Amino acid sequence: MKITPIAVTQINWADLLRQGQDVVGRSVSRSLDQARIQPGDLYSVIAALKELEEEGSDPRTSVKEANFQLYHLSCSFLVEVSERETDYLRNMEGLTVTTFQGKEHRNKPTTNLLLITGTFAQWQVTLSRKEKDETKKELFEGIVNWFKRFNLGELF
Repeated sequence: MKITPIAVTQINWADLLRQGQDVVGRSVSRSLDQARIQPGDLYSVIAALKELEEEGSDPRTSVKEANFQLYHLSCSFLVEVSERETDYLRNMEGLTVTTFQGKEHRNKPTTNLLLITGTFAQWQVTLSRKEKDETKKELFEGIVNWFKRFNLGELF
């Protein structure tokens, strides 16, 4: 099973910081600055949105305690799977799954592509389920590893 993120929310930091400052009258990156965290990754986005909501929030706990912020961020993964695995993963509750049929080859099994998309809130709920099915376990572990690479392992 090969898992590749192909679309992840990108933030327009200049406008977020400018409009946040203009509307709430303070820097929404203040808590990031005080914690010496550079704006730029998804972790810092969640912290900045929390600061926008609540002045003086702690960016180190913002991800662990995130709620509404997770509905505004999303991620899509392309997952290369066998024909058998396709059947197990086609209907995952809470996520949008599109199946692309692979070409048949004489000497190797057919591989399909799944495009799986969800908000971070949907991913958090789905990936927190305890799966008994080995195929789903493998997928979930692979996607959690990607979220760890995004510096968001605390969500799970």
